Amino acid sequence: MCPVTKGDLRADDLIPNHALRCIIQAWCVANHCRGVERIPTPRVPVTLAQAGEVLGLGEVEAAARAGDAARCGAAVREVGRLAWESDRDRRCLASSGAASALAAVVASFAAVSDSSASSVLLNDVQASLVLVMPLDEKAIMAIGSSTASVALLANVAKHDDLQRRLQAVVIIREIVVLSSCC
Repeated sequence: MCPVTKGDLRADDLIPNHALRCIIQAWCVANHCRGVERIPTPRVPVTLAQAGEVLGLGEVEAAARAGDAARCGAAVREVGRLAWESDRDRRCLASSGAASALAAVVASFAAVSDSSASSVLLNDVQASLVLVMPLDEKAIMAIGSSTASVALLANVAKHDDLQRRLQAVVIIREIVVLSSCC
């Protein structure tokens, strides 16, 4: 609602006032000793086009098929970083197919999980996959149809640290629940 006219405003009508934000942030810094915390500068949200192009979700699947752990790792960490930043980015990544791309990485690298590089990659994928849930059909098929993927998740749920165990259980639960519904 507009504070002057009391009329409805659309998100497209709003224009950020960078000068005012800088003044407010400077005041917050100056009054930090009184318990005032600085207001963080908001980040520009990810669009569907950026999720597909910038993150290269198709690139993730191609790198997974080629077995290129380095390329996969960089893209997976970027997906996780963006999904962690905001709910809007998380929903955008989920709707652009991030879950199925990450599931393709799990299916590709689960069989070679004994190497340290693929183990680190699979930990990153697992953390990112939990952030972009719910899984879509393609993701469920990629993970659920691979015996090595399911065995890897079960092994992580039994033997890894608490955070990884919880992530594995959440992914397994998602697969079971969605597989039984479809």
